[in-house]
Amino acid sequence: MFGSGGKTIGLTLDPSGARLVKLKKKKSWEIERVSVLPLPPGLFEEDRISDYAEARSLLTEWVKAEKLQGQSVTLSFPTSHVIVRRLRIQSTSERDLAGLVALEVETTLHLPFEDPLHDFIKLGIEGESTHVLVFAASRQLIQSYTDMVEGAGLRVSGIELSATALARAIRELQDEKFEETMLINLDASALEIYMFHGGHPVFLKTIALYGQSDSDGALNETQLSEVTAEIARMLNFYQFSIHEGNARITEALIVGSDQGRNQLLAGLQQSQPEVSIRAFSFDTYATQHTYSADNNRVAVGLALWHQDKKRINLMPRVDRDARLYPVILAVSLAVWVLAVAAVSYYYFDNKSDLRAGETTIAQLNDQIALLQSGLEAKNSQQSGQTNPLKAIEDIRGHRRDAIAILAELESKLPSGGRLQSVSYSSLGQIGLTVQLSDYDSASRYLFDLKHMSFAASAQLQSVAQSPAGEGPAVLVSKTAIYSLDMKKPEGGEGDDGTADAAQ
Repeated sequence: MFGSGGKTIGLTLDPSGARLVKLKKKKSWEIERVSVLPLPPGLFEEDRISDYAEARSLLTEWVKAEKLQGQSVTLSFPTSHVIVRRLRIQSTSERDLAGLVALEVETTLHLPFEDPLHDFIKLGIEGESTHVLVFAASRQLIQSYTDMVEGAGLRVSGIELSATALARAIRELQDEKFEETMLINLDASALEIYMFHGGHPVFLKTIALYGQSDSDGALNETQLSEVTAEIARMLNFYQFSIHEGNARITEALIVGSDQGRNQLLAGLQQSQPEVSIRAFSFDTYATQHTYSADNNRVAVGLALWHQDKKRINLMPRVDRDARLYPVILAVSLAVWVLAVAAVSYYYFDNKSDLRAGETTIAQLNDQIALLQSGLEAKNSQQSGQTNPLKAIEDIRGHRRDAIAILAELESKLPSGGRLQSVSYSSLGQIGLTVQLSDYDSASRYLFDLKHMSFAASAQLQSVAQSPAGEGPAVLVSKTAIYSLDMKKPEGGEGDDGTADAAQ
């Protein structure tokens, strides 16, 4: 069947079915094998799989029948569930760029989903800033797709967009720059529009084609009218909203089935005469005419994913790290001798940190005892109006388990991180100063703080280069300041007043 060489296999999943394409290269890339699994109606809702168990079962049988077990594939992700944003990062450091982008995504980028996965493309440097294009999607949704495909017996090596896959497949056949280009991808159930600027997709739009029934992909008059009107609005949005009148789409490419593609070509040539519009076919990839390259065009582009140096990958980072583990292990063995020399230093340094942590715990417990004494005195002054038993319960309700909180804060520290100081307010607020190795660690720790058992919310107040001489320079290079709002204890609000503790 497909044999070895998983680096040239692309997989798409959409209402039309599961499509898997393997390429081979002689003088140029061409389709070696195509396999299509029709999927039952109703398996997709709102451009996503509605029943993962059924989809996994169908894929498992298909993978076995095609002898695909263990093959590595690049998977496309639904366009309608991807957010694209252009960001300006106040740094030109290549080393810090990934971490700073992660911080922006986590703290300032407003997304319609929690816990995003992202990847980015560096666009260029302007003064002391770096411009990047960020692609973000729901971690939960991507993980569901990945688990389903790998549960069926395949290995997912990468996840990207239909827009970048199609652009790659087109570039392989002709010298297309995609400078100010609109790429229109027409399927039986949806039409996707991608706006490219400087070679990269900066805006994505999916239009559902309800009521589409023609097997040849033809559009009815109502659909054609709605689509051309929406495209006109998008052209205006690109020119005046995204680029403030400084750029406009100059050319458009239409891909898809012959009938619908030709219909849309004629309609747009009439309604948008100032734009150079043409249809594009992928038949060059199909040297064997038993395969339709146009019907499998996205999978063709996905199969070329490994050839692209600036490729997008929305794979969950933990999965990417797992695939790199053998390489990391080999490098680790090479530097093991150097690590041994540092063990004794870090041993004594950690003993000092442990003693400082014990001091912090004692200070926090002393503060809690003072707050309890103050509450008891307050209740004594109002003894004629207050039930003593209720006062005792109030005191217990306001107690915080300082040891448990500090232990949880330290347990989530990234590798090389150190808790420098802790402050606590009886209003239920905690301030943290943490030394971390890089910006990416600061972003990961913020995510963990938000999900701690005692935290109602968490914010990153600042992150900066640590002053010279603080901590071991090999491990610590950034100082981050966080604030946490603690969950209210059951039984009432906290007292006023603050108390601080620092290592």
